[in-house]
Amino acid sequence: MLVMVSGVVVYLVVGPLGMLLFSSLRTVGPTESGPFTLANYINAYLNAETYELLLTTSLYTLVATSVGLVIGVFSAWLVERTNAPLRNVAFALIPLNIAVPGMLYSIAWLLLLSPEAGIINIALMNLFRLETPPLNPYGIVGMGFVEGIRLASIIFLMMAGIFRAVDPSLEEAAFASGANVAVTTRRVTLPLVLPGIWASAIYGFTTAFDSFEIPVVLGLPRGVHVFATKIYEASHQSPPDYGMSSTLGMILLLLATFWVYLYGRATRYADSFVTVTGKGYRPRVLNLGMWKYAGTAFFLIYFLIVVIAPAFILIWGSLLPYYELPSMEALSRISLDSYTRILSFPWLPDASKNTLILILAAPLLVVILSTLVAWIVVRTRIPGRKLLDVLAFLPHAVPGIVMGLALLWLYSRMQLIPIYGTIGILLLAYTTKHMAYGTRSMSSAMIQLHRELEEAGQISGASCLTIISKITVPLLMPSFTAVWIWSAIHVSREMSMTVMLYSPQSRTIAVLIWDLWASGEVADTCAIGVILLIILAVLLYLGRLLGYAVSTS
Repeated sequence: MLVMVSGVVVYLVVGPLGMLLFSSLRTVGPTESGPFTLANYINAYLNAETYELLLTTSLYTLVATSVGLVIGVFSAWLVERTNAPLRNVAFALIPLNIAVPGMLYSIAWLLLLSPEAGIINIALMNLFRLETPPLNPYGIVGMGFVEGIRLASIIFLMMAGIFRAVDPSLEEAAFASGANVAVTTRRVTLPLVLPGIWASAIYGFTTAFDSFEIPVVLGLPRGVHVFATKIYEASHQSPPDYGMSSTLGMILLLLATFWVYLYGRATRYADSFVTVTGKGYRPRVLNLGMWKYAGTAFFLIYFLIVVIAPAFILIWGSLLPYYELPSMEALSRISLDSYTRILSFPWLPDASKNTLILILAAPLLVVILSTLVAWIVVRTRIPGRKLLDVLAFLPHAVPGIVMGLALLWLYSRMQLIPIYGTIGILLLAYTTKHMAYGTRSMSSAMIQLHRELEEAGQISGASCLTIISKITVPLLMPSFTAVWIWSAIHVSREMSMTVMLYSPQSRTIAVLIWDLWASGEVADTCAIGVILLIILAVLLYLGRLLGYAVSTS
């Protein structure tokens, strides 16, 4: 089994990355012949534009990570360490924007912050009697802010469990010494969770560094490039510069791998900061006094700005023939024409069918492959299992735009497996990219299942198949469900790999949103975006019901 599973993982991971290196040493297209050369690397490293690109990407990533850390860490502290009212409701509401596709989220914020017609800019100009719009969504700061509030939800989830595990006796000792809440938090709580903050910062930096959707919507129209958008532009210009795009992809891959390495280093020694043990742990919260209502106000404002405002502006934009600011006069022009129009589009059935197939099939493949890898790594002592674990996690370090470019080269040259331009190449791309999350989740779940459960089945005379079907699978079903839901949500919103690999026959709903927005069809873009959000909401609800049913069965 190790040979078979390893062969699949090597094929999915090493093959595309090897082809990316191969393509960076060529100056011709995927199907053309030519000599190997270092010209692309020479041109890239001697070109001042490459270093400007690195600076812009780094600044954008730094802004995004800073915004995400401040909001995410503060929110996690309020929810887990204080007595702010509605904090349990906030725990469910804060991560909601994770499910919103990045393309839709950036479009919504562009409509909210547009200097010409953004409702927030217009409101601020009227309120403070300004002559020029105070906010600019097109620059590094605007892009970083939008990316940062998306990262905040992920960082919140990462930090919530860490704050929850802090032993309150240490804070009580500080209070007994006369310290107030602010001093105790700064001198006791934050130093204890510093490794988690550091790990969250690196994870956020890695995520933002290979971001595509937000930079392509907010940066590309004004000529503000990051690595991901430059790779896309180089491979889609006329004629395409595949050699340079591959070289930039290799640079981005090396940088992303470095950040993933730092993340691993940051989490490796987390046990050195353990404060919760098996004896004497009593979960308590800090009493903020009257300031607890300020915490609740923060939750409400955050939810209004980060979730309600983008959703409202998408719905509003979908109900008007041409986008305009919300007003009583505009209410008279509201209609469902855009929904009627997109539902009659001839390409919508195929795009919906492709999206549905990918949502069902790709997560299933992720679950199966991840479970097999996790079982080999956790349950066996086969030589080479650690290398298999590393290979399965490697796609996490590969930016989506780079993975798409690598697969484009691989399958445009490989005639033996004719999936280039079909839905099959998207299926392989999604499975490869999300396998890293699946293997980590399933490995963690299997570690929690003691071997004696399976050994009891063996002593009773049960076959291996019976043990797996009657013992292992039922106990792991909640983890199966969680990995499937997580993968399905990310498949439905995936854009960076898709724009590199899709064809007219394999378009998805996410691609349609991209095409409509590029064509200037704001109402149709918002309408199909609202439909996609409804589908995702239903998917999340059904997944929650399924997870609850499994956990109580």
